Amino acid sequence: MGTEHESIETSNSRELVPGTESREVFSSVLGLAKDLLESGVIKLTLDREGRACFLPDLDALSAIPEARFVPPLTRRTLTLVLYTELASLVQTCAYGDPLVGLRREIPKKLLNELGVDEFGWRLEEVRKRLTPRGFAERLVLRRTSKGLFIDHLNWEVLVKQHDGAEGSLGGIPLANVSIEYSSPEPANQGIVVPTEESPEALVVLAGRREPLRVTFQMHELDIEELIDALTAARDCLRQLDHDRTGGDT
Repeated sequence: MGTEHESIETSNSRELVPGTESREVFSSVLGLAKDLLESGVIKLTLDREGRACFLPDLDALSAIPEARFVPPLTRRTLTLVLYTELASLVQTCAYGDPLVGLRREIPKKLLNELGVDEFGWRLEEVRKRLTPRGFAERLVLRRTSKGLFIDHLNWEVLVKQHDGAEGSLGGIPLANVSIEYSSPEPANQGIVVPTEESPEALVVLAGRREPLRVTFQMHELDIEELIDALTAARDCLRQLDHDRTGGDT
């Protein structure tokens, strides 16, 4: 579960291994995570590989009062389980067959020790209590689509001094809007190199997928037009989803 914490099991044998906590602790972490998600302290999104991940507001996270951590739940347990087990279970929600998803997303040793039924129960709890509506579909789309995806968006506001020769409007406020995006495919086609065993035989090393960036200079009215267009697209998607599901949430 979670590449960031793969060393947990070996780094400290006495530290909790995510997935081995009791149902009581798991339910406590899940309940607190739900509150943090709804309050904006953490955000459930996709990383550059298109996998589910939690992004925290570190200041807000560290400011959680100790009273919220009722034993046996601790701040450290929340961190360990949130970024590994819960993220993996959210990722598993994207699989049509839960058993296939559990076998791919949960370490085999843990799955064998705790059992498929236990992780199946945890998966269903995560699906009902933590995973936002539509998020599983977003995971599937990212995994199967060949199109480009927005990874991150940044903006800054500045004032452009207008050239007096072109007019006398004075300083014009504008926004630099930068979008980082990536493709499911490598950004380059790789390089051809000789193999160590047979220098005359060539192999292709896959290129590393690098995020790309494009920056737009936008007036307030440009942004308004963009918002209107995206709002219309969102409303259309919502209507299609409503028609498909019969209005179920």
